[in-house]
Amino acid sequence: MSNATRPALRRVPTPVAALAFLLLFAVHAVLLVGRKRPDWRSDALLAFDAGFYSHVSNFALSYVLVAGIGYMWLMLGVRMRLVWTLGAACAAANVVYELWIPILNTPDPRDAVYGLTGTALAMGVLLTIDRSGMRANPACPGT
Repeated sequence: MSNATRPALRRVPTPVAALAFLLLFAVHAVLLVGRKRPDWRSDALLAFDAGFYSHVSNFALSYVLVAGIGYMWLMLGVRMRLVWTLGAACAAANVVYELWIPILNTPDPRDAVYGLTGTALAMGVLLTIDRSGMRANPACPGT
């Protein structure tokens, strides 16, 4: 099979992994919506941390960015080492921006912690999917 007709996805997620990924992605999207729409907010999260929705954007955006790109990369056959590099870059960007760059931002260590938590959660999900939720694409020979 020539490269022109070779399928782009070297690996495909199992149905359980795909469903779990989409569900978690949707949960983080709902958390982001809750930042602007009080009727979408979780009372349990507010009881845990009254300021949760002030910082949720760092948490959810870090998760969505790392999980979205990482999931695509895993399907394309990118090595987990590069996915770890993505997570480290996102974590570093969170810390640097929230602690030392005051452009359009008030330095806030708590925002950095929320961003780091979102990144760590995304990396945990990707590691689990990489280890037990992906299989070789049967339509892609040589994988």
